[in-house]
Parts: sequence; C-alpha cells; structure tokens
Amino acid sequence: MKIKPLHLLLLFRTGFIVALAFTTFMALVNPVDLPIKIHIWDKLQHAAAFITLSFLLDYSLPHYHSRRTLHPAQTIFLLCYGIGIEWLQSYTSYREASLYDVLADAISLLFYWVLYFFVGYFGYHSDNYYSGKKG
Repeated sequence: MKIKPLHLLLLFRTGFIVALAFTTFMALVNPVDLPIKIHIWDKLQHAAAFITLSFLLDYSLPHYHSRRTLHPAQTIFLLCYGIGIEWLQSYTSYREASLYDVLADAISLLFYWVLYFFVGYFGYHSDNYYSGKKG
C-alpha cells in the first residue's frame, strides 16, 4: 500500500507540530516533575531536537524548495524558536538560559543543511519526494 503524497504531507506537518509542542514542554518543565529521568548530555538533546524539527519542517513545506535548496526562513524560524525557549527558561526558577544551548541549536541547524545537501546526491529532497523524482 502506497501512501498518497497529501497524506504524507499531513503526516509530516502533524509530526512537526507534535515535535515542536514536545520540545517546548521538555524545555520548560521542571526536571524534577518528569516521571522519567533522562540522563543524556544536554547538547545532544538540543541536537536531536533541532535536527528532528528541521527534518519535519523541511518535509512539511515541500513547496519552499523550488530551487532544490533549503529555504533560509526555515532555519531562521527554528533558531528564533531556540532563542525564545532560552528566553522563557530565564524566567523560570528551575531552568537557566544558556548561550551555549543557542550555539548547540545553531550547529544542529547547520548540520541539517550539510546533511540535506549530502543526501541530495544519493536520495530524495523534500521538494521532489512528493512528485517521485529522484535526486
């Protein structure tokens, strides 16, 4: 059974919204209140979150890729989101804002750009994924 492009697009858009909500929740909740304690390096969490958000946003907006390049607005939006999260954390008593976290977000977004262009040589970009074209 093949998934229709519209259904796939809706799946990626839903995934992006859910991932954005989950990332926001995890960034702002008091770590003491979490039922499961995750012991992983903080910057790796930032990398995983922002690479995932980049991928989901990229595949949620395939029409942005008419020239087979990433649209800078996507990266700027996610970087502003990361800065906004750090700003909100500065107003909590149990979290603190960190420029290193923003730097980790930016490096993760840059890594996605590199990954995007690398995959373009061997696989599908989001702009032609829905049309079935390769490369």
